[in-house]
Amino acid sequence: MERLTKNRIFFFLKIGLSALILFFIFKKIDFSGVVHNITSYSFVIVAAVLFFALVKHVTQYYNWKKFLQINPEYKTSESDIIKSYLIGLALRFVMPGGLATFGKVYYVKNTSKKNTALSIALEKVFGTWIIWFFAGWASIFYFNEYSIVLRVSIASLLTLFPIVLYFVVSKVKKLQPYQQTYKQNAIKVVLSQLIYETSTFFQYWLFINTFISISLFKTAYSTALILFSNTIPITFSGIGLREVFAINVLAKYGISSEIAVAAAFSIFIFNDFIPSILGVYFIFKNKQNSKQI
Repeated sequence: MERLTKNRIFFFLKIGLSALILFFIFKKIDFSGVVHNITSYSFVIVAAVLFFALVKHVTQYYNWKKFLQINPEYKTSESDIIKSYLIGLALRFVMPGGLATFGKVYYVKNTSKKNTALSIALEKVFGTWIIWFFAGWASIFYFNEYSIVLRVSIASLLTLFPIVLYFVVSKVKKLQPYQQTYKQNAIKVVLSQLIYETSTFFQYWLFINTFISISLFKTAYSTALILFSNTIPITFSGIGLREVFAINVLAKYGISSEIAVAAAFSIFIFNDFIPSILGVYFIFKNKQNSKQI
């Protein structure tokens, strides 16, 4: 009971921090301008953004399936994978850093909760790594005031992470049974993650170019830095922090705060909020498992 009370307090503090950041953002910018920008997107632009959102979820579903299959004993159940994936989208809203996604262990059959927890951990590790990977390389083009040697060194080290993780898996005795399946699936997951991330680049580019011209290349490395905010677990699903990053990163190219916030918030709605509603449906449909969480 005491733990539940602490979790609730933590949850509301997180919402409060997100709301506070948004308050200061909208105090400094024209809120009506943000709303106007969001409602100005054409049907074609919205359709294109939705297409990339679909691509992102297909790749993430594929990755979740591959992470489950790293356990050699897991027997694939497509309906089981789809449900647990959608539920994971909803659970990401519960705690900073998406830690509540570990609740997916109660919705995956044909394997132990321990093995499922390992799959979730790998999913989070690779999800964080791809963001850091792109942010590392983006820093080479964005932060010209810092040493090029330092920037390239950091980006190169981040690039090698999946290989380093493979050696860790091979050296830890308890993880050795997963070595072969990790080797088989790691490259596929990395390629899928690359598609996932570049889809977000296109989404930002489409929204921003509705109002001001900017190259896809500049949009890509700017977006990579904006997405880095998703790995800082202090607000409610990144709300507020992501918008602050968008304002400051895109300002370098003359993009107004209203355009930056409109793009960041709209992409959050399409990519995260709307799909999570399906996850909420499955959570309530499986009330017994939800109580265990």
